[in-house]
Amino acid sequence: MINFRTLSGQYINGEWRDGNSSLVMENKNPYNGEILATYRAANMDDLNAAYISAQTAQKQWEKTNPVVKRGVFERAVAYIEENHEAIVDIIIDEIGGTRLKAEFEIDLVKNMIKEASTFPMRMNGLLYEKGRLSDVPSSFLGKAKTVPCRSDWENFSICQCILEGYQHTRPCH
Repeated sequence: MINFRTLSGQYINGEWRDGNSSLVMENKNPYNGEILATYRAANMDDLNAAYISAQTAQKQWEKTNPVVKRGVFERAVAYIEENHEAIVDIIIDEIGGTRLKAEFEIDLVKNMIKEASTFPMRMNGLLYEKGRLSDVPSSFLGKAKTVPCRSDWENFSICQCILEGYQHTRPCH
């Protein structure tokens, strides 16, 4: 894992580079005031370059196969798991957090990435609010075995399953 203390700039267009501002930033440990890193701040030119790079990358990402996209998210989770202790140390040093807070945040981020890894496979699907079958076109129901829908439970979705005229719900994974 890269030692974040050695990083001295912004990650723009696939490379680390110094900011073009005359302002020098200090990243301090809030607990003891130790300077963890110093770097030149970004200016408007840096910000514009970052936006242009992101716009270009998004166009490429949009054309990427969903299986490849999912693999990117899976590698991100694997990276976090492989570098777990180093990330805990960074959270403790950089924000003055406790180990408990760091563990919670790492688990939260991993779970969000895991959920996000399912999005590329769902982007072309249909999503119906609260599973109201009356909103689903009958032409779609005639062909479908499963109708994805959104539940009232935050962060959880359910699938409305139509099997041989019998209707029931089951959790989607």
